[in-house]
Amino acid sequence: MLGGYLRSSLLPAQHCRRDSLPCEKFTELLKVEKISLESAFVVGQMVPFRVLPHNSQKLTCDPSKLYSHLSPNRIVPGLVLLGVVESVEEKGAVLDIGMQSVQGFLPTGKQNKPVDVGHPIIVRVEPSKTSRVVAVTSYVEQDNLCLEACENLELNHLTPGTIIDCEPDAEPSITAGVYVALGNGVRGFVAKSHLPPRVRGDITKVGKAMRCVVMFCQQNSPLLVLSAHPDVVAISKTEKRSSFLGYSIGDRLKCKVIDTVPSTFLVCFSLPTTEDGKTPLVSAISYKKYLNNHEEIGEVESTYPIGSEHMCRVMNFRYADRCIVVTTRKDLLKQKFVSYKVRNE
Repeated sequence: MLGGYLRSSLLPAQHCRRDSLPCEKFTELLKVEKISLESAFVVGQMVPFRVLPHNSQKLTCDPSKLYSHLSPNRIVPGLVLLGVVESVEEKGAVLDIGMQSVQGFLPTGKQNKPVDVGHPIIVRVEPSKTSRVVAVTSYVEQDNLCLEACENLELNHLTPGTIIDCEPDAEPSITAGVYVALGNGVRGFVAKSHLPPRVRGDITKVGKAMRCVVMFCQQNSPLLVLSAHPDVVAISKTEKRSSFLGYSIGDRLKCKVIDTVPSTFLVCFSLPTTEDGKTPLVSAISYKKYLNNHEEIGEVESTYPIGSEHMCRVMNFRYADRCIVVTTRKDLLKQKFVSYKVRNE
């Protein structure tokens, strides 16, 4: 994308910086305490952001900078945008979607929760009768990018958060994930960690079609980074990503090895099945520093064979791919932990 990178990710409220906030209006309201970070950003919320040029550590979610590469005629049904509420009217909310000649309109009946002035909202474009006002809905995952757009698709037409039907390659060429076709020659990649957990053990079972969400767009890359994880595709449902089956940092649990990556000393685990016998949508991983005897470990595959069970302890959470970071180290299994839980109001 022009001017740097676009990426869709989870931006927790406690990690927001003033220079990465949605727009000047938001900053002004924040200064006079008419809005708070806690009300605008909640744990599990998907927030498209842009990495600014010449500074890989500075981000922005200002719509005018996010979509500076888009023209109004590229706003097609199914495209997903970040809008900032400019005003709340009787029939809905008027949104700033980053274009001077076009505004978004979010009808009251299309809001998945009440909105206030200054709030950033991720929305999906719906068919409109006028070119100056774009009808949108915050129930993003209820539809995909329109068929016409898919037939004439170009890489720089897509935005993070857009949902699209993809066709996986018939024969996976690598074990790290699945290459997919989106239409009109545009291709993408779904890493194994972004596949539904139930097919990660055998990626040949992904089927002939897969519903994916755009996670990352990069100007000089021929591929889109996508996710097919059901909890991530359900963009408007923050509750799908705000907790990890009730597990907290410090909890102990027994996990089963489902995959290993010897080159990076990565071990992937499945969690215990749910009460109804289903495989959880949340999985677990462990890095070299968290593996038992990590300084002496040789062959990961022999130490952690597929199907073996290990006592693990929760160390952290990865929200974007719905994964728990665990350790098998004996010293950490015995160590006393102080844990905390993030509460959404």
